[in-house]
Amino acid sequence: MPETESSNWQRASLIPTSGLKGHREQEVRATSATLAVLSAVPEFSKSVLKQFGAPAGKSETFVEVSFKTSDGRMVRPDGLIRVKSRSRTWTCLVEVKTGRNSLEFEQLETYLDIARANGFDALVTFSNQFSPSAGVHPVKETTKCRHVSHVMDSLDHRSGYPT
Repeated sequence: MPETESSNWQRASLIPTSGLKGHREQEVRATSATLAVLSAVPEFSKSVLKQFGAPAGKSETFVEVSFKTSDGRMVRPDGLIRVKSRSRTWTCLVEVKTGRNSLEFEQLETYLDIARANGFDALVTFSNQFSPSAGVHPVKETTKCRHVSHVMDSLDHRSGYPT
């Protein structure tokens, strides 16, 4: 568990109170609403998260959880999802980009380091970026893990639901 215990983390809210002006505020709102739905609708959560290795269980979602990097910098991924089942707890960091904002290799590498240091299971990204092919992340391949998942890859574009 990171230095900031989960009791201090801000839970995702379906109707977040952040502003609307800048791209950062848009990302906070999109992250909070999406993650709130994941924690409120168990079947949706199970359907979306099983493709990333999450067990069936109760989902808890948080926004803007702060972590300290190995070089002492503070970073704040957009979200964190924790799924508790009877036998294990699965946790992932979440990075969201809205509009024309693109996922950045260096930022994802930092978040992968944070995930590894804290024993988290995954880093999941949401964005409008298209992958070059199915199963390939839109950001150049990272050297820090075997597999990085991007939600756009997993959507059935006709229905909008995970396949």
